[in-house]
Amino acid sequence: MRALITGIDGFVGRYLAAELSAHGAEVFGTTVGSDHDHVRHIELTDPDSVRRVVSELHPDQVYHLAGFTSVKASWDQTELAMRVNRDGTKNLYAALQNLDVKPRVLITSTAEVYGIPTSTPITESHPTTPNSPYAESKLAQERVTGEFPEVPTTIVRSFPHIGPGQSPTFVTSDFARQIVQVERGQASAVHVGNLEARRDFSDVRDVVRAYRLLMEKDTAGQIYNVCSGNVLSIRQVLDALLAASTNKEILVESDPDRLRPSDIPVLAGDSTKLRSTTGWRPEISVAQTTLPEILAYWREKQA
Repeated sequence: MRALITGIDGFVGRYLAAELSAHGAEVFGTTVGSDHDHVRHIELTDPDSVRRVVSELHPDQVYHLAGFTSVKASWDQTELAMRVNRDGTKNLYAALQNLDVKPRVLITSTAEVYGIPTSTPITESHPTTPNSPYAESKLAQERVTGEFPEVPTTIVRSFPHIGPGQSPTFVTSDFARQIVQVERGQASAVHVGNLEARRDFSDVRDVVRAYRLLMEKDTAGQIYNVCSGNVLSIRQVLDALLAASTNKEILVESDPDRLRPSDIPVLAGDSTKLRSTTGWRPEISVAQTTLPEILAYWREKQA
């Protein structure tokens, strides 16, 4: 089985490649960088670039991870977010449509499309009311798939997932990096934004396992929440990382620049549909395993 992962060199892409390889797949990927080994350069917004890669590789499965991923940056780069996430996905599907045998596709959307929830935990039937340009671009990406019904597709609305190697543009990695800087005397305090927001966190390794299982067991045409039900406030995440620090007197300072223009107070998901379809269960404790590993990663990276 030949799998193509768009954005294979990103945070989730690296873990997904390892997961699929461990289960016997021949894994190829795309990157915005140069061709190397089983990885091909691609420009999602260039139809010819996408068509070239798809026609060369003829994948059996496509995991579409590549895209514009920052909620915060989307407020300043609204057009780019839409161009990459919506139009790039349309280019991918147009290329896949030309293949004689259509591959199975998994589209990675986001729980952010639900907006501010009217009830929790959020099920897949909850209304979609995106409240950021990023979320709007991801909902538009979902809708693109409806224009290509002949390409079998599963959509996942992933809730926050974390792990070692994630960019410090994401909150847990940002906190861990700052804590290590304070430990080493490179900074005087940890700067934070909104600590009261609550999020349903999963370990990235559990998430990519869910992706693989859905491609094996889902019949396509469905939307699934990927979430653990493990809801923590950002303050709890920070406290857990601080408790694991070698410096027990780290200062915490509020930074208005780290606040989002519009934030969702609580993002808590219901993964009943995913669990019943695949038998998936989260196996890795975010508090006991993931957060300490993120802190260890930044200690090693900044050594």
